[in-house]
Amino acid sequence: MTKFKQAVIAAALFSITGAASAVQISGEIHIDGSGVLDSAPSGTSPGATTLTMNAAGVVNIDPALTTGDFDTFLDPLDPVTFSTTTISFEPTFNGSLSSFWSAAGFSFELTQLAESVEINGFINLSGLGIITGNGFDATNGRINVTGVGSDENVSITAETIPEPLTLGLLGIGLLGIGFSTRRSRKSA
Repeated sequence: MTKFKQAVIAAALFSITGAASAVQISGEIHIDGSGVLDSAPSGTSPGATTLTMNAAGVVNIDPALTTGDFDTFLDPLDPVTFSTTTISFEPTFNGSLSSFWSAAGFSFELTQLAESVEINGFINLSGLGIITGNGFDATNGRINVTGVGSDENVSITAETIPEPLTLGLLGIGLLGIGFSTRRSRKSA
C-alpha cells in the first residue's frame, strides 16, 4: 500500500473518530405562546418590523409534533420560557439573542430573523440559531414564528439542521464501499 493511500485512510479514520464524539440534537418541537408582532396597515411596506414575546409558553399539546431528542425530554404542555427582548428585524435581525426560548434544558440562541410572509395580518417569520442543552453539542437550528397581529397567539416551530460533516462522512463511507467492491472485482 502506498504512503498516499495510508495517509488518506488515516485522515478518514481520524475524521470519523473525531466526529463520532460529537452528538448533535435531532428533531423538531412546536411551541405555543403569545407575543406582539407590530404590523403596518395592509399593503404597506415593510410590514412587521418587531417581535416581542411574552415570557411564558407551552409545548404544543399534540405529542406527534415533538420529535427526536426533544421528545425524550419534553412532554405536551411543558412550560417554555421566552426572552422578552424586543427583536427588530427591519429588514433582518442579525445578531445574538441567547435563550430566545428555553424548555427542559434546551435553549435556542437566535442569530437571524426575517419576515417571509405577511398577508392580511398573518405574519410568518423565518430564522436561524443554535440549539443547545441536555449534554448535546451545539446544533444549528431553524425557526418559524407565525402569528396574527398584536398580542395574539404565536406558534413557533424549531427544528435541527443536519450538519454537513455528517453528510460528508456518509459520502466517504459510500466511496469506501464502492472502492472496496471495485477492488474485490479486480482481484477475482
